Amino acid sequence: MSRPYHFAIAIAVLLAGVPRAEAQQAAPPAASAPRALLIDSLTWVDNPAIPKGGQIAVLLGSLSSEGPYAFRVRFPPRYRIMPHTHPEDRMYTVIEGMWVIGIGETFDTAKLTAYPPGTVYFLPAGTPHFHGSGAGGSIAQINAVGPTATVYVRPEDDPRGR
Repeated sequence: MSRPYHFAIAIAVLLAGVPRAEAQQAAPPAASAPRALLIDSLTWVDNPAIPKGGQIAVLLGSLSSEGPYAFRVRFPPRYRIMPHTHPEDRMYTVIEGMWVIGIGETFDTAKLTAYPPGTVYFLPAGTPHFHGSGAGGSIAQINAVGPTATVYVRPEDDPRGR
């Protein structure tokens, strides 16, 4: 079997045992019980770490605790997040729309690449990047092992300081 296949199975196994969700969402059943999270049960909330208009829905785990987590981000059309980093490796899966990403410490539209639904994108810890959505908006899922943080390359780009 291929290496990406093994990695996908490992992530799925890790996520299967996550015991709790973020505080803003209802707690999932006990870790020992099988469960499913239906699309209609997602709770979308504003995320102060990204510009207004972007939302987050935590699926599993806690973004502020050690351990595996999964969440989705929903971006309106032509949404942009300025260059930033995260302390952990991340696996992005495009769910809807065109998700765009560029690598570097300076936002540059020439460096943006658009990815359609179904794309899986690996981003190593500490990689400066910027991203957003295409003309129709987008939804992407992020799987990783936390805790996480968003650190902007330029502090003045951080929406939490406004």
